[in-house]
Amino acid sequence: MKKTRSEKQSTPRGSGESRRQRRFLKPLLKSLAYVLAGFVALLVVGTFVLQIPEVQKRVKALAVETLERQTGLRLELGSLSGTLFTDLSVTGLRLDGPSGPLLTAERISIGYALPLLLKRKLVIRHLRIDGLQVFLVLKADGTWNVEEEARRFATPESDAPSGLPFEVLVKQLAIDAGALTIRDATSAPPRIRHIEHIRLNVRLDIDSDLKADLRQLAFSSDDPRIEVTGLKGRVRYDLTRENLVIEGLNLKTGASALTVDGDLKFLPPDPDITLKAHIESLDLSELGRLLEIDALGRGEIAGRIDLQGTLRQLRHRLKTSLNDLRLARKDPGLFNIYQVDDT
Repeated sequence: MKKTRSEKQSTPRGSGESRRQRRFLKPLLKSLAYVLAGFVALLVVGTFVLQIPEVQKRVKALAVETLERQTGLRLELGSLSGTLFTDLSVTGLRLDGPSGPLLTAERISIGYALPLLLKRKLVIRHLRIDGLQVFLVLKADGTWNVEEEARRFATPESDAPSGLPFEVLVKQLAIDAGALTIRDATSAPPRIRHIEHIRLNVRLDIDSDLKADLRQLAFSSDDPRIEVTGLKGRVRYDLTRENLVIEGLNLKTGASALTVDGDLKFLPPDPDITLKAHIESLDLSELGRLLEIDALGRGEIAGRIDLQGTLRQLRHRLKTSLNDLRLARKDPGLFNIYQVDDT
């Protein structure tokens, strides 16, 4: 029995639209399934392909050739492993400049999320560096060995982009058993300092500004002889406004402990400073070694220091105790002799 015109008109319009949606949705889901299957296949193939010695050799040669051509540095790589699409590990890395070694690392492992690059975001899930050694040289003319290398990457200000092409998020950057060697050739004979046993755990977010959530930093130094057992806190630096914000930066050494909050604006002509330090304990002998002031003897400072203003006019308030003496001072002079507070 045929439908009358009135019956045809009474057919819901939504039913035709839903059929068209289903006809469109079915091939779309099918295409997405093929894309997903292809991506999984690439991961599987990439995992096995990178294990083939000849492929690994070619990938290493390409990486070395590209970096050396672009930078003029000499790169050595040990072995490669991973999938290339989600993670990669490198062993036996060494980077040399014209004047000598810049850094070495026993092992570097990195995990990343490449699909998020489509959203202009580079997400690194983890970056772990074991056995990192960095070599810095202060030349006799007062320049560092890394300055020459940095100039190779420098972009003229007129050609420099206004910001990063994408946001960089490093969820975890970890360094274990790191070391830093500094050779100061401005003195005769050259002075060599070592910072060793570096342990670092930090989260980084780099966009228009740099945000660092410092979860752990520890190291020991031989010159001056100081051991930092823990440094934690949050730091934010605005690259455009040259503004540094410090939130709850807690420092602990072998004999001292203090917490610092601050807001520092570095724009010329006169930087603006707001700084608050709560000193649980500050060992004078440790401070003397750090500042290379032999006159500072034994003792311990505790209390609070507030600074606000510019370098030309810096207002301050101090309330501390030195051993059994309580000291207090409030403007007008930062470097005046502090008065004993008998209250």
